[in-house]
Amino acid sequence: MIRSNLRRRRQARRIAAAGTVAAAMMLTTSIAGLLGGASTAHAVAASGVVTLTPVAGGAPTGIAGSAEFSIAPPAGAACPGTGAAGYRFHAFIVSASVDTSTMKYDATGPIVSGGAFGAPQYTTAGAGVVNLLPAVSPVGVIDGIPTVSYAVYSPGDIAAGQYKVGVSCTLNNETVSFWQSVIKVEADGGDATGIKWSLDETPAPTATTTTTTTTTTIAPATTTTVVTTTTVHATATTAPATTTTVAATTTSAGGTTTQAPTEAQVLAMSVASLGVSTQVTAGQQVTMTYSGLPSGAAADIYIASTPVRLASTTATSDGRISTSVTIPSTMTGEHSLALVVPSANVAVRQSISIVAAPTTATATTTPTVAALPVTNQTLATTGSSPLPILIWAALLLVFGRMVILLGRPLRLRSPGKK
Repeated sequence: MIRSNLRRRRQARRIAAAGTVAAAMMLTTSIAGLLGGASTAHAVAASGVVTLTPVAGGAPTGIAGSAEFSIAPPAGAACPGTGAAGYRFHAFIVSASVDTSTMKYDATGPIVSGGAFGAPQYTTAGAGVVNLLPAVSPVGVIDGIPTVSYAVYSPGDIAAGQYKVGVSCTLNNETVSFWQSVIKVEADGGDATGIKWSLDETPAPTATTTTTTTTTTIAPATTTTVVTTTTVHATATTAPATTTTVAATTTSAGGTTTQAPTEAQVLAMSVASLGVSTQVTAGQQVTMTYSGLPSGAAADIYIASTPVRLASTTATSDGRISTSVTIPSTMTGEHSLALVVPSANVAVRQSISIVAAPTTATATTTPTVAALPVTNQTLATTGSSPLPILIWAALLLVFGRMVILLGRPLRLRSPGKK
């Protein structure tokens, strides 16, 4: 009888020991997956372009490195919250190869690797434009960016080539939104900095960010899903007006066939504010405004990537256009609104980001139950759930305790003892 009990205890102890080892391995895997997911940077799409304006006037072409210029995102550009909520904004210049959508920052400016160039924009006094607070009202609006220059650099500090310059909004030192354009830097022996720069219409290299998410199940296996997101950053021109030659044929929103600019022609248009928020919702009705046109001038409004005419209108007697258009419900992502006024030789565009419309909850027959709104529609999965860690930790404790208890020798009582 005693030997039989001992055999059972030994078998139970071996099973508990195997469970302890398995639980320890799965706990380690779960922790590694959670840490790996937490450290992954998630790309965000560019919110638009910045406008570079030399203080001395003129177009941003062949500007001496020591010359002052302003750098400004589109009107109304804003962080999601105020400085009290932890949001900051920075002005930057980095090599064109740097993926600005996942760029992080510290107290001195952008953090880059791989030998790439990265620095904040500097004022003529040598102060870096870093960690500035967005406005309290309107909430998060980015304003008060000082004029900057490259006068702090010596010849050879900035090599010839393409660079991304822009403004980035951050939270906890990570990019949450940004606006940028591309410049081309060339050598200039006649300036103290040794360089001159121009706004570059050639697209910068496309950055590809790979996001890896590890999901741990309660089985001795780990499933890994790899998602590759490609962010394409658009460049802008700064000419005061661009003549668009209409060559393509497309179908308008009303179902009629009309001439429309191609996507390439839209991207080549001058960037201007059309009075529309930089982020809109699919299916949303927005009001587009523009002024400075001849009285009665006919205008067409398009949305691109694939150009679609949204509306046609005419300028008022004071040269203004104010008309409501509906964003197509099937569009999401980065697009451009374009205004074309052939008689006035005007063709301008504004970059917009279109998000999917919130899901509408279905009504129920119970009058006391209200449908809950869908919030945080665009939040992405950022890593593994901590639940598997708790489960495997609990199993490790249980099996480990069993190994200890079953390993203790049996205490036998002598016959006759009570």
